[in-house]
Amino acid sequence: MDIILRRQEFGMIRAIGMGKDEIRSMILKEGLLYGVFSSILGSIMGVVLHIILYNAIKYDMAVHWFFPWKSILEIFLVSMLMCILASIGHLKRLPSTSIIDSIRDVD
Repeated sequence: MDIILRRQEFGMIRAIGMGKDEIRSMILKEGLLYGVFSSILGSIMGVVLHIILYNAIKYDMAVHWFFPWKSILEIFLVSMLMCILASIGHLKRLPSTSIIDSIRDVD
């Protein structure tokens, strides 16, 4: 969604001389950054929820709390992949528009 909303900004960046490969690299790095931050935030919230749920059921059942390393790693990797794939999907449409049209575009 960020790429669609920033179409005019990318047009200006291209107008001052940034190449398509550099824009592509910048957008992929932003996608990677979104993936890292969302994974970290999601992992923290997930562990807190895991502890809350454990405390709610530990008296009713004989369960032992463990740190969910494997689940966190799996979700971290999936989140990174999803953010990068979302960035790549919109990158295909970005260079096809002319610089002037993308600068004039007011949505």
